[in-house]
Amino acid sequence: MFSYRKKLLISQIALLLIFLVLLYPLVEKAVQNVVRRSLEERTEDLILKIKDSNSVDQMVQKLKDQELLVFFRVSLISDKGIVLYDSHVRGLLGEEFQENYFVEHPEVVAAIKKGVGYNEDYSKLFSQTFAYVAISFEFQGKTYVIRTAFPLKQVADLKRDFKIGFLSFGIVLLILFSVMILFVLNRLSRPIQHILNAIKDYKEGVLPKIDLSDVIDIQDDFGKLALTLNSLSDKIKDQINNLTSQKNENESILDSLMEGVIAVNEMGSITYANYMAAKILTTQKEKVISRSLVSFKDKHLSLIDTCEKITSECQIKEEIVIERFIRGDSTKTILDIIAIPKERKQGAVLVFQDKTSDFKVVEMGKDFIANASHELRTPITVIRGFAETLQDIPDLSKEMLSNITDKIVKTCQRLDLLVKSLLTLADIENLSSDRFEKIDFVTMLENCIYFIQDSYKNVEVNYERKAAIDPIGGDFHLLELAVLNILENSVKYSKEKPKIQVVLTQWASEIELKITDNGIGIPSADLEHIFERFYRVDKARSRRFGGAGLGLSIVRTIIEKHHGKISVTSKEGEGSCFTIFLPSYFSLHD
Repeated sequence: MFSYRKKLLISQIALLLIFLVLLYPLVEKAVQNVVRRSLEERTEDLILKIKDSNSVDQMVQKLKDQELLVFFRVSLISDKGIVLYDSHVRGLLGEEFQENYFVEHPEVVAAIKKGVGYNEDYSKLFSQTFAYVAISFEFQGKTYVIRTAFPLKQVADLKRDFKIGFLSFGIVLLILFSVMILFVLNRLSRPIQHILNAIKDYKEGVLPKIDLSDVIDIQDDFGKLALTLNSLSDKIKDQINNLTSQKNENESILDSLMEGVIAVNEMGSITYANYMAAKILTTQKEKVISRSLVSFKDKHLSLIDTCEKITSECQIKEEIVIERFIRGDSTKTILDIIAIPKERKQGAVLVFQDKTSDFKVVEMGKDFIANASHELRTPITVIRGFAETLQDIPDLSKEMLSNITDKIVKTCQRLDLLVKSLLTLADIENLSSDRFEKIDFVTMLENCIYFIQDSYKNVEVNYERKAAIDPIGGDFHLLELAVLNILENSVKYSKEKPKIQVVLTQWASEIELKITDNGIGIPSADLEHIFERFYRVDKARSRRFGGAGLGLSIVRTIIEKHHGKISVTSKEGEGSCFTIFLPSYFSLHD
């Protein structure tokens, strides 16, 4: 592909060549006309020289006197076509010339009729072709014709020489013209080429500055063009930066949403997807763009079918369409899929709202009410039963009466404990950080250990503290309640002689508390549920110790409210290990 400069140069040279080619036949015609005009002028000069003669013989004599001065053939012909004089034929024909030489040439006929005649013809007498010019004139009332002849070969030589000269001139002119055009084009195209070279990087998104100070005057038109392009470049750069910043900000906002967002075009190809949408499709965000929704059917058949249906429906109706989708059997995931149509049916935006947690909250509320009702109903039923017994049988023995009243008291105590636990749980849920204070966790932990050792004489507690321990920020009594709960569970659910290992460790910005026992352990199927409210692994054993299934739930809530984490590992028949991580006071106040 030729550049602009080469194209312009080639086109100018081509125009010059076409001009020379078209001019060439005109030059040949011009040479021929010059020769003819020259013959006509020489003929007219001869006519002027002989026209003042007194007789025809005198005219002939004057023509003879001009023979040495005339370098071409001259003939004097009467209006009857008789040759009265010929500068060259007379010597060849001798006496026959005056008597028999009669001619009827086209140029002579034309001269008699029109005054001037021209013709090119072959002469048998001279065995060559001549260019003939004939001009008529009046002498003593009669018409005579002066006919001149010039060898056509000399005319052809003249034409050839003139053509060679013309071609040489044309070549020189072409070279000079090309050099001049090349210089002019180079002068004009240098700034253009400089601009083109500068803006090549626009394709890669680079917006360079165009500097023509070394090429042309900055006040030149090209300099003004460069300044205009630089100004536009700056504006485009600012616009691109603004758009990029806005795009990144929008993407950050969309990626931070808990809802999945997918944009599809009219062909069903994904043009955008945020982090949560990629997570729903169980793939990486970078692998979602430009793929079609159909390509995810192999993993999410029913989900994609639902998306395709409501995407099509929202574009047809041109309104928002919402549909609930439930995935999974044992572990359900509940999604509200919202399809929002784009303008002019250019596709749609799909929003995935995960309602699973809302569903779980509702279910937990139902379970909590059911469990709380059940836990309250049981002691109330027991108390009512014993009260009715006392009412129906007033004459009970002292021993029976003591037994019944003892059970009523214990049941009331259990009911009181349940109510207190529920109130404690409600209080913890509404715990404010304003109640937090700087706590010496070591002192609090040692108090809990002393309390357990004093309450349970057969327990063996091995306490180990690694390095100095930072204080923590929190509610002293709630943290003490959480630790005591775990320690008491370790005793209650242990074997004949409880052994508890307590290890306190300081890490960079948090402390770690591990409480390990040699108890009965927790079955693996129950591990993920033990922190749920009213959940009990061994219900009979829990009721025997007065438990309502709220202890570990209270512990987890307390730890989480203190920005900590709690986890458990256990092996059935060997024991359990509870691990608590709590941030230090200093990390919370940095």
